[in-house]
Amino acid sequence: MLVDTKEESSTLLNISNTTEYLHVDQDGNVEVGDLFATLLQIFLTIKLGWLSGQFKVINAQQAKGLDIFVGKYALPVLIFSSLVRLDFSEVDWSFLIGIAVTKAIIFLTVFMTEYFLNVPRQLSRPSIFAILCTQTNDFGMGLPILESVYGPTHKYIGLLYLVGPISLLVLNPIGFTFLEMEKSVKQGHTTKGFKNKIKIFGRICRGLLMNPIVNMTLLGIIGNFAFNKNLPESLDKFLGAIGNTFTSLAPFTLGLNMVGKLNNLRGGSMKTIIGLLVMKGLVTPLLCHIVIEQVGYMLNGQVDPGLSNYGVLYGFIPPALGVDSYASLYNVNPELISGSIVIITVSSAPMMYLSANILKVLKMDGDTLNEDMMNFVKNISSIAMIGVVLIMMIFFVSKRYKRMPHMLTLTLLVFALESSVGGILRSTTDFPKGSIGDYVTVFLSHHGIYSGKLCATILSIVIYFIITDREKLVEKFKILILLLSPMFGGVITIVLIAAFHTGCNVYLNFGSQQDILDLTLDGICLIIMIYFLAKNSRLDEEQRKKSCCDPNAPYPTSACAGKAGVYTPQMFRHFLLLILYSGSLFSNMTLNIFRIATFSQSDSAPGVYKVLVFIDSFLWTGQGLILLVVFALDCTFVLNPMAIFTRWIHTKLSSKEKESNLLTEKVSDSSW
Repeated sequence: MLVDTKEESSTLLNISNTTEYLHVDQDGNVEVGDLFATLLQIFLTIKLGWLSGQFKVINAQQAKGLDIFVGKYALPVLIFSSLVRLDFSEVDWSFLIGIAVTKAIIFLTVFMTEYFLNVPRQLSRPSIFAILCTQTNDFGMGLPILESVYGPTHKYIGLLYLVGPISLLVLNPIGFTFLEMEKSVKQGHTTKGFKNKIKIFGRICRGLLMNPIVNMTLLGIIGNFAFNKNLPESLDKFLGAIGNTFTSLAPFTLGLNMVGKLNNLRGGSMKTIIGLLVMKGLVTPLLCHIVIEQVGYMLNGQVDPGLSNYGVLYGFIPPALGVDSYASLYNVNPELISGSIVIITVSSAPMMYLSANILKVLKMDGDTLNEDMMNFVKNISSIAMIGVVLIMMIFFVSKRYKRMPHMLTLTLLVFALESSVGGILRSTTDFPKGSIGDYVTVFLSHHGIYSGKLCATILSIVIYFIITDREKLVEKFKILILLLSPMFGGVITIVLIAAFHTGCNVYLNFGSQQDILDLTLDGICLIIMIYFLAKNSRLDEEQRKKSCCDPNAPYPTSACAGKAGVYTPQMFRHFLLLILYSGSLFSNMTLNIFRIATFSQSDSAPGVYKVLVFIDSFLWTGQGLILLVVFALDCTFVLNPMAIFTRWIHTKLSSKEKESNLLTEKVSDSSW
């Protein structure tokens, strides 16, 4: 009852047969395979599942049936058969201890922070947040991603089957105890007394014992010794047939379970979502790296770089979707939890790709970095261009581009497209320095980036005016507002090209002067953006208290979406967009400070700098991906007309077929 296996029904595709794997040397340096193609295939499959649920191709009852099969049959069988074959002599116990310590620290930190910062103090909300940040989707998201990086037979893969139960057997029961206690109090039952505590503990133990993942983990360890790491052939074929379905069905079910998860989120939820995203997406991987190194040094007297790098990659695995079922079961912020899981899952894709690159850039020289960077920019820019075109179609079909703030967001899309085109040109062409092609390429790349920074900052101010019922003022000066960012962005880019263009490499065109300018501009933009984000979030929450169609409300809420003629400014989407751009500004500032303070030549750069270069390029050259993440769920505006047109064609063809059949029958009757 307490432990739902749906969390592991959200996997990604296993394309281990088509992927080149990395090779780990004694220093922990590796050669990463084509992880980009793997992630692309994975998330396209998830998107297919989401579309199937969104358009009711698969209804809720059918989706539940798939969840049951994947979570209660396919996954437990996969765990059992894998543990039976695991060679325990190759297990590095320092890694398992390091992950356990890391999860315990994260669990305690999240719980105590949420408990003491909020009044009235509750036990349920801190518990569900702590579970969210520590229960990773090990077998769903982690297994196929790690197999695509390391290969299915690498010794690191076996560790995943042993770290998975840490949360299920140790940390989750602690959270469930607090959840059960508060649930009992709300239902009018007392939690005092030894007998009542035994009842709560009994419910938790019963839930654990009935969990097929826990059962199959224990049976797999027993079977490892009973079968001597080798299953009988007939049993192996039977279990293999069931377990293999997990890798094909699970990504699809993840998409199905994501339908509608963001519909009920509000601007006031952003503080919590940001906190959870930071703890799960940033603090956890860094802490994994530090703790695993320290534990390895204490137990073995030396640090294994391969394991600590593996810990970083493991730390980026997003939370399990099944935590959503816990929130629903105990009625603890289910909308917030489900929305946070979706946002963290989507954010994990680029971070896992970048963290995989961490593994191979630790000892990369300048020339190799340039070459690898150009391939990276080409891939990111290509996907970003597709995403920008899709979101532009959504804006035009929905006619949102006619009103603020979407009109300004459309210009942000233009700048994202510009930076992507520039990225493709500079990664696929080799124009001589000082040629027209060189200047055009550099201008497109940097004008799109600088204009995007300025446009996002102006967007935060425009949203403030809309929330405070000064939309008429915005409409009056909208032409000036739209022209500000491209004009200032153009001036900055032209000055840099005219005075400082060096063309030294693919990621630094203007030398140290570019760092100083970027640091100044980013700092100003970030301060303005954060200030207005804070004010906008508070004001938006106040406006939400008004009725959806209240004529005195400055703008209709998202509850009005779908009503004829009602325009909704999608404030939550725009808040999320600005938060992501704020993170991009902070990332670029970190890179600038690092470069100014430590060195000027890329050949002498440490590995962490090279990782920052990849992250910064992803966030700005591929800024269209940020817009795609925020507005992709609106694709129904494009798909609905296509579906209507398809049904119209089908109806026409069916009617013509009926007319033809009637005519044939008449001719037949006449002949008779």
